[in-house]
Amino acid sequence: MDKLPGSLLLEILSRLDDSADVACCRVASKAFDDVSPFLRSINIGCSSKWFWDSSSPFKRIFLDLISKQETVESVSISRYSGYLYDVDFAKEWLPRVSKSLKSLSLSSHNLVNLKLRSARLSMHNLNPLPMLTSLTLEYTELEDEQLNGFNKCFPNLQHLYLIAVVGHQNPKIHHLNLQACHLDFYRYPPPHLTQNRKCLSCRHSC
Repeated sequence: MDKLPGSLLLEILSRLDDSADVACCRVASKAFDDVSPFLRSINIGCSSKWFWDSSSPFKRIFLDLISKQETVESVSISRYSGYLYDVDFAKEWLPRVSKSLKSLSLSSHNLVNLKLRSARLSMHNLNPLPMLTSLTLEYTELEDEQLNGFNKCFPNLQHLYLIAVVGHQNPKIHHLNLQACHLDFYRYPPPHLTQNRKCLSCRHSC
């Protein structure tokens, strides 16, 4: 293994679906351990067994991976993502990757409130979040196709706040459950809004 070029070892690690397997490879091989810091993505799944087990290795493995990477551009936490609600846990790792992070994928069926700032939202392969009732996007790039996908992905959305959003041309919003809405779009005409509740605020900025 030590005779293989570092580029090949890095390619092998990058093809592993779960970064927990990367952690195992690092322990098993010094050659893998030497090249692993050059990986730019972390993809890890938290099973229900890990979450409910107080001695779960999930936090330790995840934080260790974060601390060892030189540059983290993509983070994906899948399956049972109960740790999304652990604010203290988020404070341990998010500041470390905030400057380089380009993609963040979180899977949580029971997510109720979501806030994103200075990001580009992608609806590609996004599983519906039926429990989500409040969504806030600030300084976010949001294309028409993604905005139109809100109906499918967030069927029970009640509070929508889009602040300083760009990237749209002819956006449409249709949510029958919407109760509060603040729209602050830039560059293009304001969106067509359809709902059965009062729109509390709708502003367009050129």
